[in-house]
Order: sequence, then C-alpha cells, then structure tokens
Amino acid sequence: MYCFTCLEIRAEDILSGKSYKHLTLGELQSSAANGCPLCAFLLQHTLPALRRPLAPGEVLQIFLEQHSSQYRFKREVTSSNREEVSRLNDEDDKFRETGIAAQSGYFSKLIAVVGRPELSPLVEAAVVERELCYVALEFCTESGEGEGEGIFEDNVARLVRQDPRDPRCYEMISSWVRTCWEGHDCGPTTDTPLPTRVLEIGRIGEPNFRLIISNGRKGRYVALSHCWGKRPTTTTTVKNIAEHLKSIVLDALPANFRDAVIISRELGYKYLWIDSLCIIQGDRDDWVTESSLMGQVYQNCAVMLAASGANDSYGGMLNPRAESCAFPNSKLFLAPKRRPNQDLEDSELGSRAWTSQERILAPRIIYYSAEQILWECRSDRRAEVTTQTLYDTYQSYNKRYHDQLNIPTAGVYEDEDEGEDNSEDQDEVDEKVLRPEGWFWAIQGYSRRHLTNPTDKLPALSGLAQNVFHPRRATGGRYLAGLWSNDILRQLLWENGEDRVASFCEANYVSASSLRYITKLSKAKTYRAPSWSWVAYDGPINNDRVNDRVIPQPGVDAEHWERSQRLNLRVIEIDIRLASKDPFGQVQEGSNIVVEGMCQYVAFRPGHKTLFADGQVECLWNFDVREMGELEGEYLCLQVGRKRGTLRRGLEGDPEALVKHRLDEIGVRCLVLQGTDGTGMWERVGVLTFDVAGEADSGWEKKTLTLI
Repeated sequence: MYCFTCLEIRAEDILSGKSYKHLTLGELQSSAANGCPLCAFLLQHTLPALRRPLAPGEVLQIFLEQHSSQYRFKREVTSSNREEVSRLNDEDDKFRETGIAAQSGYFSKLIAVVGRPELSPLVEAAVVERELCYVALEFCTESGEGEGEGIFEDNVARLVRQDPRDPRCYEMISSWVRTCWEGHDCGPTTDTPLPTRVLEIGRIGEPNFRLIISNGRKGRYVALSHCWGKRPTTTTTVKNIAEHLKSIVLDALPANFRDAVIISRELGYKYLWIDSLCIIQGDRDDWVTESSLMGQVYQNCAVMLAASGANDSYGGMLNPRAESCAFPNSKLFLAPKRRPNQDLEDSELGSRAWTSQERILAPRIIYYSAEQILWECRSDRRAEVTTQTLYDTYQSYNKRYHDQLNIPTAGVYEDEDEGEDNSEDQDEVDEKVLRPEGWFWAIQGYSRRHLTNPTDKLPALSGLAQNVFHPRRATGGRYLAGLWSNDILRQLLWENGEDRVASFCEANYVSASSLRYITKLSKAKTYRAPSWSWVAYDGPINNDRVNDRVIPQPGVDAEHWERSQRLNLRVIEIDIRLASKDPFGQVQEGSNIVVEGMCQYVAFRPGHKTLFADGQVECLWNFDVREMGELEGEYLCLQVGRKRGTLRRGLEGDPEALVKHRLDEIGVRCLVLQGTDGTGMWERVGVLTFDVAGEADSGWEKKTLTLI
C-alpha cells in the first residue's frame, strides 16, 4: 500500500518540470518497512549510491525531478570541498572548453536526488555536498508507448521484464530476427556450411545434447561470443571428445553455455557453435586450423549471441534484471534508467581482443547485457527498453567497420554441390577496395583489448584480416604482421596512444584505473612481431595523424609530389616468417623489412623540443615506451614522408598551439630507431615529427637499413 506522500505525486507534474520534495531517508526507511512499494524502490536505489554513511542525527532529503535530455551540467569542486553543479547551454563556450559529453537519449530522465532539505532543486544550479548521490530513473509502460496523447508519448520507455526468460522477450527477439531476414541485406539468409564441429542442441526441455562432426553438412547455426574468465571451464579435449560426440549433460555446463543452448532452442535453431566445446583444446594442430577459420564461423552464422553481461563462463545470460515499481494512480512503472545506446564496449566482453573481430564479422548479434537485451545488425540497432530504432542516431558497430573496411556483406564459402563461390557478385567484390582508414580504426580499438594468451595477438585478428584480403578484389596487398604492404609507409607511423586515453579520462571525469581496457603501452614480454609493427606491443595505439595527407598522391601538387618522392622511405625487401600455414597468424622471430631512406643521428634530451643543437628546428617526440622519454640518448631518425595541410583558423594568437599544429599538419614524419648490439639491424622505438625547415640540414644522408 502506497504511503500518503507517494499517492500525492503526479507523473504529469514531474514530466512538466516540477520538483517533488519527497521523504527524508529516515522517513523513507520507515515507510518502506510499512509496505509502501515506491518508498522501498527509492530506498533500494538511493541508499547504496550514497558515497558515505549517514552521520548521527543527519537528515537527508529525497527530491524527485525531471532531467531533460537537452541539459548539460558542469561539476566543479570548490576550495571548501563542495561540488557545484551548474547547467550549461549548448552555445556556452564553457561547455566546449570542459569537453563534458552531452546527456542524451530518447527519453527524459527522472532523477532521485539526495540532498539537504533546504536545498533548491538540482536544475536550479544548487550547491551540494560531494558525498551526495544522483540516481537516474525512468517511466515505463508495458508497450513502450504513452497513455494516450500528451506528455507521455515521447517520455516513456518500454518495460524491461525482470525475467529474461519471459516468452515476450523471445517474441521480441524473434521479431528483430525476422525483420532482418525478410527486409535487410545483412548476411546469409540461407543454410551455410556448418563449422568443422558444432553442437546439435535438440529440442526445448531435453536434458542432453551432443557434439557432431559436420562433414560438409549445411544448416543455420548460432555462434556464442563470451569471456572464458580465469576459472576452469568445460572444454572438449582429446580425452573426452568421444564422450562429447555421444552426449553432453546440459545442467553440467557453465551458465553461459547452458543459457546459450536454452536461448538457441527457444529461437528455433538446431545448431550452436561454442569455441571451447567445438575446438579441441590442448591440440595445437587443431587450434591452429580452427582459429584460422574462426572469422568464417562468425561471418556465416545466422545470429551471434553475445554474453556481454557475464565476466566469465559462469556469469550467465538469463539472470534476473532490476525490478521495476508500479507508479501510483497510473499505468506507469518506475525503473532504473537504462540507456538505449548502451556502450557495449564498456563490458568485460568488450575489453577482450578475440571479441573484436567477432562483433565486426557477425551479421546479426543479440546482446544479453546485465540491464537489457539489445540487437545489432548491419541495417538496424534495437534495445529492449525502447520500441524505436536506434540506427539513425547510433549506427551499428559492424556496419561502420564493414563500410570502412569494405568487407563483403555475405559470408564467403564454397558450394560443394555447385562448385561456385556464394559470396557477393564478382563486380561487386572487385569494386570493394581496402580503405586504410578503416584498418587504422579497427586496430586502434583492438590494440587496447586484453588477451589471456599474449601470443594470440595476430590469431585473434586473423579472421578480420582474411576478410580484408579477399582473393578476388584489390586489397592492401600482402599482410605484414598487422600492417598492409600497399600502405606500408603510413602504417609504419602508428603512435603511442596514451595521450588519447588521458584526454578521454579528463573529458569524462574518470580515472584510467577505472577503465576495463589497457591504458598504458608496453613492449610484449614474448616475441610476437617485429618492432615496427604495433603487434609487438600491448596497449593503446593512435592512428589519428596517419591520414591521407601523410603521403601525397600524384597529380595533387607536382612540385610537392616530386619533393616528397625524394624524401619518402622506399621498401626494398620484405621477409615475414610465418609460424604456421595461416598467412594472417603468428610470425616468427627474425621477420624484417629492408628499407632505403634519408637518415640522421639525433641526440635526445628530456624536455627537448628542437631537433638540432642550434634550436632552429622544432620537433615532437613520441616514444613507444614513455619511460624512454625520461632518459638522454642518441637515435637514428629515418624519414618516412612529409605531411600536407592548411593552417587551422583560430590558432594565430597561440604560439605553442601553432607550433604543434604546424608539426602535426605539415611536418616531416620519421621513425626513431635504435641499433641492436653487433647485428647491424635496427629496432623502432618511437616516432618523430619535425618542422619542414629541418629538411634543408646537411646532416641527412641516404642509408639502407634492416628493421627487425
């Protein structure tokens, strides 16, 4: 039974901008204990969010108020250790300076604010203690539509049911799948060859299923994307494969695997692929073969299940979600705010390296997050919390990368009956040429992700590389341990990306330690690739400066082209030593390239911003391992190319920004090299950009070098 205070609240008033002064925390506890469901709901969500326990005799008040999506807030901690919250307008210069991301979404946000009883509402720029909390809530209806015309029409979400096994959840997913199959061109819509081994999962309610060897059989199958985690999980091995081919007990499996079987059965599929059960673990030859086919497995699946709410195999996908509460005197429910554009990268699954290519290549994805179920295909994005499409505002992840990488839309496989390739038409494939920027963006995100086995850096990307290297179309040429030979000059100029991470943290008021991905670049402890490849490192790299102006194109500027041709690096010989038959897999130590270019020895001193002792040529150093920037040393600088650009307006009055911009946009780009003892070979240790005035210095000479 609702308390008198809750019965007085009108949803219309809140959505119109009125702030309700609710009970104090002490009164809220008493009301919840007496059975008021709304007070119990508010207590459940506000009390754990407090940053400190209540002091003896302290009184804190609950405010309920509307937070419109167009408001932006600036938070500043004052000298008296108080946090000032003030609203900013879109056109406010302070908003642009602070870099605070806009609060956005399809629904208005209801906030439960905990504060002093005498404080004014948050939207009136109140000054509040930093220990207080803000809890985002939202109004929901069963259908996701308002109660008739008026203020509710655009301000309610669809109710997320507490039990994801509710038949209505499966009906919603089936409608998403059906819409894609019937109206989109996102991938295979017919039976495709099954993977080498696949799980034949049987019917709903059956206690067992089995592993089968496909032997060229075709069908529609589901693929699971999940985190293994640190705990031992169920696997297929040489010892138990015969047993798995006979029967696997459903209830004996970790929650992720069990739930994947249940969901796939409910959606009407007969086959399921799970890596740990369909690849023989501990068999090196089988792993090398099957890992090289993993890209095809995900690209040819009917749909992929992503266990994005689970941190390991035992996390599960069918766990209860947060409860909602019926709102008094209406058909509305009150629920925790769920983002329709939920960032799926901000999860344990999104931080794992193997899942990067899985998400790009899978034609259709069903995400089971801790908050809700989400859908993504190359033509649409959907969320359980809304009936509206999200695609117009938030383009799908794999669609974005497919466009940038020009990956064929359909799965690529040989039809044994017809002897024909069932991928896209010949003319369509031939027109798809690799866009280097797409590869830059893909590896930039991939580089930050974690690997349980560090030697998997190349294998975990091989499926994507195979799709970029389609044998019937123009590509990036030969694959060179994470780089492409046809664009080698630009791709050699990747940089340490720690500054980008720091900028993100500053703009979003988060610490680097709170991020799930790797935030610091370090050299891998075991050999994975030559030093000139980003694969040799763990952590964030940056390709923002590696754009189409690094290496000028013929016909753009004849004089500039002639000059740049003389300066640019020339690759003479490539020696990539593969560790297996997979041309996109692991490489062996000794892989190298031989290059010819303009070189000069340059002394480095910490804080040094000029290239030569005369101080006339400005420069920017970016070491691959930042600690090297704290030590003096002498390095060989190898010119790679000169950038073209135009002066950005508004920098004329800022000398330091002007220098940095000039170097970024029209500077000469070099690799910083360090000799290896007694071998006559060179390792990359960083990147250097210097002012074009340095080209005229007499110290530059042409050398032929072997880079390892």
